[in-house]
Amino acid sequence: MYHLSAKPLYVALNQQDNRHRRRRSPFGIKTKLMALDYVLEHGRGRFLATEQQRVEYFVSRRIERDRLPHLTFRPAKHGPCTDRYFVEKFPLSVAADGAMATLTYVDPGESAVDGFDTFLCRYLALTRAPPLVRFVYVGNTDRNFDAAR
Repeated sequence: MYHLSAKPLYVALNQQDNRHRRRRSPFGIKTKLMALDYVLEHGRGRFLATEQQRVEYFVSRRIERDRLPHLTFRPAKHGPCTDRYFVEKFPLSVAADGAMATLTYVDPGESAVDGFDTFLCRYLALTRAPPLVRFVYVGNTDRNFDAAR
């Protein structure tokens, strides 16, 4: 496994601020690989990879931005706050007709479902708005499946 973090590579891609340049923990790497496995296994849908694609999809379906899962980041010093949507970056796909969105939570093998609880709380407002939204819990062991259900 290689981590491509050379700045000239990302400049050539016109993505000099791409988050993938940063180093990840072993759990973070495992989560990304599990998410990739999920996408490869479920490639039938249209996956929305970027924050912009995800926001545009839901806004185009008349979902208000304040219902979208987001975190507000405040600067250490003076300056404007920044809202970031779908911060977990887990796979999100939509059906061919665009009527249903499938959100995933990727559990890299944690001992409890606390992270999943936080994820569900952040996405609660979105689940109460059309279009139809479904969740898929992805894990490499069935240890937490009952608690997640």
